[in-house]
Amino acid sequence: MKTDAIIFPAPNKVTFGPVEMPEPVAGDVVVRTLVTALSTGSDMRTLRGGQVPDFPLVPSYSALGIVEEVHGDCGRVREGDLVFSGSPKGLIGITRCWGAQVARCVRPAAGLVPLDGRRSPEEYAFTKVAAIALHGVRRTLSEPGDTVLVLGQGLIGQLHARVQAAFGRQVAVADLVPWRLERSLAGGVARAINAKEEDVAAAVRALWPEGPQVAVEASARQEGIDLCVELLRGRAWGREDRMPMLLLQASYFTRLQFDANTFFLKEFIAISTRDTDPRDLVGAAGMIGAGSLRVDDLITLKAPPQKAAAAFDELLSHPERHMTALFLWD
Repeated sequence: MKTDAIIFPAPNKVTFGPVEMPEPVAGDVVVRTLVTALSTGSDMRTLRGGQVPDFPLVPSYSALGIVEEVHGDCGRVREGDLVFSGSPKGLIGITRCWGAQVARCVRPAAGLVPLDGRRSPEEYAFTKVAAIALHGVRRTLSEPGDTVLVLGQGLIGQLHARVQAAFGRQVAVADLVPWRLERSLAGGVARAINAKEEDVAAAVRALWPEGPQVAVEASARQEGIDLCVELLRGRAWGREDRMPMLLLQASYFTRLQFDANTFFLKEFIAISTRDTDPRDLVGAAGMIGAGSLRVDDLITLKAPPQKAAAAFDELLSHPERHMTALFLWD
């Protein structure tokens, strides 16, 4: 089946043109795309050639649309359903680096996330990235009332902080970009620390003298890990209190390290987080739909897919201005 797509033909190059994907078989659906979103982390890394070496490719993992065709027994999926579709099952003659930036998507019906009309398609485009954050929140084993520090307020760090706040945690965040911090406060966090103007360690200690129960590193920096480890509360000797948690909610492409003595004395648990589980996608869509997770103020750029090259130029030229970009296909 032929369709149109946003294509990266080579590193730092963006075009719009035709691609081909396998024809649908029994159990597949065809989804007409309404909105796609990009991650300023993984998609920009892909554009620069840092994700996969195989160009040309179709990027991204966030897409939603209307079911146009149902082939065979697809359970409860019906034509006309609004669904979060994500990536197609395959592309022919071009690399699928997730591959969600397509006008029509052939994929199995299993795994589609049904969406309702409580929020706009633009807001539901955040389902995948919100699910990544929700998965990380679940991995921290945080409880209502826990103190949570999030370093880095890019898209995933921003959403992680908002989910923790929606679940009743006390959340402080730190970042270098003032407008990101303004959005963090609007999203429900208790304290936003400008790392350019404040000593982050001093600000956190003033807020929580014993340190946070959970520290989330979302800036993809070793220095961020070191600061999280320094600030985490230590587990008391001779008591059966809960373990402090360090979550790595970012992509790292180098060897990571902890100070061994601090690791031993604080007795914290270091956790990685990887992608999502199905329940995270359903849960994230439900939170967006219910309004408990606000995302509309994170949309900083919208464009038709035919103008994708100009949109990516803007993102590359002014990363400090943007949280994410949406492409409106219909």
